[in-house]
Amino acid sequence: MQIALVRMSLYRTTPSKYIKPTMDFVMKRSDAAPIDIPTTVNQVIALWTYNDGTAHLASRWLAPSIPTSSSTATGTVKVYDLDGHLDGSPVGAAVYDQDFGLSIAATTFGPLPDETAICVSFQADITGLPEFVGDTRPAARMRGRNYVGPLNTSVMAADANGDPIVNNTTQIGLADAWVTELVAQTPPKANLQVWSRKNEAVTPVLDVWVNSLFDTRRRRGARRVGSKYFGT
Repeated sequence: MQIALVRMSLYRTTPSKYIKPTMDFVMKRSDAAPIDIPTTVNQVIALWTYNDGTAHLASRWLAPSIPTSSSTATGTVKVYDLDGHLDGSPVGAAVYDQDFGLSIAATTFGPLPDETAICVSFQADITGLPEFVGDTRPAARMRGRNYVGPLNTSVMAADANGDPIVNNTTQIGLADAWVTELVAQTPPKANLQVWSRKNEAVTPVLDVWVNSLFDTRRRRGARRVGSKYFGT
């Protein structure tokens, strides 16, 4: 397996109420050798144990509903073989499945709404690629994103109008974690790729950035268990 789809899902302390937040990472080694699965899985897990010099990134942004104690699994990582499936055809069952625990200090901050997320954007080399050619967008095929969440209130700041934004420390920490753990790595580590189903190809990521505006992932919100309404 030379190209792997690594899917990370986080558990919740109330699993019947919440959708598990999931992020996908397409990974390939720079020497085109077969993926070292345990090494690559540990790279993805290391995003949440990344320390920016002040605190572990996960304990800085994770909502309190994500378990981080050593006695409870924080999430699961599944690996799928993408070889021969770059056109988007079904990849089949996972070839690797592992629970993991962070074993770090839990946040002392309260939660934001479960739908709230921070977008980590990344792109491959787009030199010479136009944004638009007719109805197509060649440069967009070289970009991807992950949505980080659920979040706690420590990630917030206020702009000049008093509206909530992602604070600078969180933006820098997330971008640094993605670059440090997933970009320009040497074997046996793998590198984060942009997967274009249209091009049926993967391309290594060069740039990572984090926007100051929050995103919304509605499917990550609490499942409705009932509703009330009032009328006249």
